[in-house]
Amino acid sequence: MINKRVLVWHCVSILFLASILFTISCGEEDPEPVPVISSFNPDSGIAGDTVTILGENFSNLAKENIVKFNETAAIAISATLTGLVVKVPAAASTGKISITVNGQTGTSDIAFTVFQSPEIASFSPSFGPVGSEITITGKNFSTAPEENLVTLGGIPVTVASSTETTLNIIVPEEAITGKFELTVHQLSTNSAEEFIVPPIIESFTPKNGTIGSTIEINGSGFSPDPSKNIVMFNGVAATVSSSTAKSILVVVPELAATGKITVTVSNHTVISPEDFAVLPMISTFSPSVGAVGATVTITGSGFSISPTGNSVNINGVPAIVTQVSATMITFKIPETATSGQITVTTEGNATTSTAVFEVVIEAAAAGGVDYDMGNSIGVDSFGNTYLIGSFRETAVFAGTSLTSAGLDDIFVAKYDPNCNLIWVKQIGGAEYEFPTTIIVDQLGNSYLAGVSSDRPLFDGIPKGQPGRNLFVTKLNASGDVAWVKTFASNSSQMPSFNSMASDQAGNLYLAGGFAESLSIGSSSLISNGGTDLLIMKLNSASGDLLWAKNMGGDSNDFGSAIEINANHELFLAGAFFETTHLGDKSLTSFGSLDAFVAKLDAEGDPIWVKQLGGSNYDNVYSLAADNQGNLYGVGYFTGQATLGSVSIAGQGNEDILIAKFGTSSGDLVWVKTEGGYNYDNARSVDLDNNGNIYVTGYFSTSAFDDFGLTTEMNSRDAFVAKYNPSGEILWAQKAGGPGDDYGQALAVGANGIVHITGSFTESVTFGSTALTSFGGSDIFLWKIWQGE
Repeated sequence: MINKRVLVWHCVSILFLASILFTISCGEEDPEPVPVISSFNPDSGIAGDTVTILGENFSNLAKENIVKFNETAAIAISATLTGLVVKVPAAASTGKISITVNGQTGTSDIAFTVFQSPEIASFSPSFGPVGSEITITGKNFSTAPEENLVTLGGIPVTVASSTETTLNIIVPEEAITGKFELTVHQLSTNSAEEFIVPPIIESFTPKNGTIGSTIEINGSGFSPDPSKNIVMFNGVAATVSSSTAKSILVVVPELAATGKITVTVSNHTVISPEDFAVLPMISTFSPSVGAVGATVTITGSGFSISPTGNSVNINGVPAIVTQVSATMITFKIPETATSGQITVTTEGNATTSTAVFEVVIEAAAAGGVDYDMGNSIGVDSFGNTYLIGSFRETAVFAGTSLTSAGLDDIFVAKYDPNCNLIWVKQIGGAEYEFPTTIIVDQLGNSYLAGVSSDRPLFDGIPKGQPGRNLFVTKLNASGDVAWVKTFASNSSQMPSFNSMASDQAGNLYLAGGFAESLSIGSSSLISNGGTDLLIMKLNSASGDLLWAKNMGGDSNDFGSAIEINANHELFLAGAFFETTHLGDKSLTSFGSLDAFVAKLDAEGDPIWVKQLGGSNYDNVYSLAADNQGNLYGVGYFTGQATLGSVSIAGQGNEDILIAKFGTSSGDLVWVKTEGGYNYDNARSVDLDNNGNIYVTGYFSTSAFDDFGLTTEMNSRDAFVAKYNPSGEILWAQKAGGPGDDYGQALAVGANGIVHITGSFTESVTFGSTALTSFGGSDIFLWKIWQGE
């Protein structure tokens, strides 16, 4: 039995202790809860990134949540009791996140990773071609290769492997020289130095080309900026038109020669494995015609600068190269050359001109043991030459012999452009026949005029009346007689046809002279006294006379030259003694024989007349008119003479005269004289397509001092001179030897070749061609081209 007093004591003690505990508990507050971080997302990032933290015991007032990233304070953007949105602070580093609320701090179990900006310290090697393996060294790289974004000069690069401090990459195909740019977790950096991608030439196409052609160079390491690619063809800089990292379009430069192509990018140069062949190209050559031995200059491109690097042939015949550059070749026409295209071969590559070089024979001769002469010359549109002249006894024309029927007979000869005889025809009779003038139409028909002291024979048939006859005849291109017209004179003096011209309508105009009377069809012309000037107009198709008239005074007068221009303006030159009457215009000689130049209307009546004369003999032998309203006359004067208001003084017995007139009024534009102290004479004039003037004749002792023309002893030499339309002499040449040699007539072909005829004795050099007479005087055909 339990003691009641003890039991009561225990009960009282328990109640006392309980009251004490109650008293203590009612006197204190409950403690604040500790924040708990259960997770955060993302678990890594960079300064400025937004991180969401989930947990409990957060304050719903953002500012009451003190957030730190590895002890670096961050700013809470928004807050609830279970979640915070914060920004990673700028100075944050990898570590745990802590949150303090009301003095209670909770810390994450795991660290938040803060990524740092990558740094490139170096790379090795410092240069390399496409496909090279490169190691980049630095820090803060990602260990996941795909998270390291690398570019080279803006071109993406594949990372093969990576650590936090190294990246292994391969230079991509499109790579170009430039800096590496690395981006890791949106943080970027550049290398301090450029990585050099040296250029590589893999190929180029085409393998050859001319100057100015476009070439594509393929490879790698080129700059997309055309100006940063320096391309050279065998050392000659070229212009780059466009480029990428793998190709360059470039124009072959003007002075390029066959050789290697080099490309330089960022001071690194690569040389092509094979040569690019620069094909030669002929642009022009000058002159376009020439004789054996003539010097020709080819202008073009792609030629070798080596003296032996180019070969030239003309129509298959090798020529001798005398001078070279990248754009020019000079060579001489070889002995066996014939007309044809020019071919240049350079370094095994050949090019051929489109134009044909015409090889001309400079000179040819015909004649026999007696006295023979070429009097007049014409050229057709094919470059064939027509000569007329006279011969005695026997004359040989390239193997064809002619024998005169009487004393002097006429020959008509046609030569091809190489001076080969095509045909030769004879006109003769029992006595004298002299030809004076020939013209040729575009179809190759020739018209010639002359005089016979008896009835001349045409194809063996006598024409005209017994006695002295003027004649005009037409021959077709084969030399066959188409028609003959004769005009009989009853005088003992020989009549003359001295000149002939044709208009675009096919009419023929002739000038000459006659004494007493001349039969023209059923009527006659009667001289005014002595010899009268004669002009007439014929139809070229039939030879029918359209009109004829004579003019003159009491003494001797004659027409020496006639010309018509493209405007159908007719001009006449002649000479007279004492007083002459030309239509309603009268002229009086200053002394002996004076010359005149006149413009005629459609009926042959003078519109204006200009006189040339002095105290002695003066004459104008030949006229030529251009299409710009100018007229040129050549001849001679003796001593002192007056032409219009201009006085001229000679150097000797007879001097050469060359004058230019305006066709509208006959005013003198300029006058030129040439000669020495002996006999000098201009006999014929013609013009080229550019209006340049060509004159032939003869001189004795000296003339054309600027070109040093002299003769042997007191002999006479033939000359040819060229003037421009302003009267400036461009060149002068002579042909002569120890005997007397005469230039009688010239004609300029459409291709600019000057054709000259006349007579020579003994041995004469025409250009580079030496001819020897058969005896007496012989006929010559001489050709000169404008380039000489």
